[in-house]
Amino acid sequence: MQSPIPIGNPPITQDWLGIWYSPLIGEAVPSAGKLKSWKVLPSDKDMDPFALAKSIKQEIPRDARVYLFIPGTRFDRFGTRVGRGGGWYDRFLSAVPRAWLRVGVIGTGQLSEQPLERQTWDEPMDWLVMA
Repeated sequence: MQSPIPIGNPPITQDWLGIWYSPLIGEAVPSAGKLKSWKVLPSDKDMDPFALAKSIKQEIPRDARVYLFIPGTRFDRFGTRVGRGGGWYDRFLSAVPRAWLRVGVIGTGQLSEQPLERQTWDEPMDWLVMA
């Protein structure tokens, strides 16, 4: 397991999908204390990504700024993410609003200096953070 990012309990790591939100629309990046955790979920390929996206959209306030912390095996500086080959996160991300900020959580050695091949179904990240 990678070192955690110190936001929330449990903290964000490379092994979890973290879904956080802030009710403060005016702030681009709220302080960690202002973020509320909706859920932090372990990777589970049996979970339906579309059903999860639907439940999140119903439960999080419409005016919230949402941050999705997404694990992967490799990322590049252009937001391309490589996962484990099942497409679960790409299906999930395709079903949530594009305005929700997508943050790739990377560990040491996971950042590619060269562009990775991006498929038409790949959902890019907006930010990368090192765990």
